[in-house]
Amino acid sequence: FRVDAEGRIGARNDVTLAGLIHKMGYRGTTSTMLSFGEKGECRGELVGKPHTGLSTMFHMMNEARIGVGMGAVMLGYRGYLAALDYARERPQGRHPASKNPQSPQVRIIEHADVRRMLMVMRSLTEGMRALCYLTASAIDRSLSGKDDAQRAEGRLMADLLTPVAKAWCSDMGNEVTSLAIQVFGGSGWVEDSGVAQHYRDVRVLSIFEGTNGIQAQDLVGRKIWQGEGKAVSDFLGRMRRLSEELGTGDTSLVAIRKGLARGVATLEEATAWMRAQGAGLPVNAAAGATAYLRLFGGVLVGYLLAKGAAAARNGSAGGQYAPAFLEAKVATARFYMEQVLPLALAAAGPAMSGAETIFAVPADAL
Repeated sequence: FRVDAEGRIGARNDVTLAGLIHKMGYRGTTSTMLSFGEKGECRGELVGKPHTGLSTMFHMMNEARIGVGMGAVMLGYRGYLAALDYARERPQGRHPASKNPQSPQVRIIEHADVRRMLMVMRSLTEGMRALCYLTASAIDRSLSGKDDAQRAEGRLMADLLTPVAKAWCSDMGNEVTSLAIQVFGGSGWVEDSGVAQHYRDVRVLSIFEGTNGIQAQDLVGRKIWQGEGKAVSDFLGRMRRLSEELGTGDTSLVAIRKGLARGVATLEEATAWMRAQGAGLPVNAAAGATAYLRLFGGVLVGYLLAKGAAAARNGSAGGQYAPAFLEAKVATARFYMEQVLPLALAAAGPAMSGAETIFAVPADAL
């Protein structure tokens, strides 16, 4: 409806419902197709000042991108909890160490591959959450920093992290919810389990608010160049310092330190390669952008989990946490470094391979 200057409801504004959208997921929210001006009587309203629409839109969209990342955290965590509960209750198979075929069945959480999947889900979910919190804290600093320098640093950091929080988390949300179905086995394929819905719902988050390919191109085409590269250089330095400061007398911290150092060195190499392609978005940089973002997010989350492990070990986390909780933080970070981060580091190869083979087959021959 049109609304007059006094706020009174007037005539209809020539907006009609053209149909409902039948979706793979997010079925609890209705999506519609609307038709505007079929009778030539639809009027639009200007939001904000003239010629500021794009900047206004991106203010909204960047906030929404962080919301998309958090949506992936929530769906991934829900899938993890459901899979964990199921694995603790479902008996199947004998313990691998048992030689007696008549021995009682064990819960599937006792099997190595199921435990591996749960640990992947746990480490990714904790990493996704930490990444979104880090991005939110950068936004807080950009708005409420104590001085101009701190606010400027917060803006640079928020700009750098937003495409990573959106794209990396939504990609990992797909992986975590897929693993939830795998832990359930055949029953996960059945809607009654509930985990199939998480998988369907999270899938759109890689598309929402700019596809993840667009986020990757934004990262390599703009964000690693902002402030003459200061934001990404400062962050790489921060990660490198942590890898040098982690303890040397603790077996787990040593493993975490080695993994993080290897990750930072790989990311530094890939970042230098991307910057060597030149500013903007040259074709070689565009070809490797998605792999670079996967690498960037993987190393960044390794850094965040390592920070948590260090806090758990050195007592800076405070005394309000149970010892088992703190030990789990260390174990999760080490697992991530040994089992998950190497897969992210493998993205360095595609990130720096250039565009030649991508365009080697002509479009008509694909």
